[in-house]
Amino acid sequence: MGSSTVAAAAAIAVTSSSTAAAAAVAAAASSSAAAPATRSRVIDREFGMLLLARRSRKAVMVKAQASLLQKRGGAMAELAIPAHFQCPISLDLMRDLVMATMGITYDREGIEAWLDTGRAVCPITHAPLWLEDLVPNHAIRHVIQDWCVANRSHGVERIPTPKIPATPIQASEMLFNVAESARCGAAERATERSLLLVLLPSFYNC
Repeated sequence: MGSSTVAAAAAIAVTSSSTAAAAAVAAAASSSAAAPATRSRVIDREFGMLLLARRSRKAVMVKAQASLLQKRGGAMAELAIPAHFQCPISLDLMRDLVMATMGITYDREGIEAWLDTGRAVCPITHAPLWLEDLVPNHAIRHVIQDWCVANRSHGVERIPTPKIPATPIQASEMLFNVAESARCGAAERATERSLLLVLLPSFYNC
């Protein structure tokens, strides 16, 4: 075999090795790029399942309310809900309104389902958003309640005034107060027990 043949074979081997290495790098890059996309699809599926479950529960409640209205003799007429009364996520009438730091109002159920999937961003502006940033929007809630009362003849029921959930600080204070009361109660019982131990011998010796 001549030297030129050996050189040609070596060049082909180097080329094949480079091609295989390039293919391996491309495959690794493709898999690393596909990983975030796969995680995003999983998050989307989880959010969809959470929202579907909440919508199913709400649909059962709405159906029960409609059945009650029919029994009372009032048929619920088709009524368009104003767009600014609808949650941007579920597109349903908002009942427990909360406002994000960027000024957008959501229904608490919808935005909490969104944040439960691990997305700490606003669904509309994509700005950072945390559960602690949500504050009740009483002004818009009052407007929606007035609208419900005005359309009562169409079978619309007034949305209730929701109870404001305790903040983490308030929850910590309540737990501290309970623990302090329990501690004070235990100290009082210990004192009473000591007094009984002192007084009972005197009583029997009388």
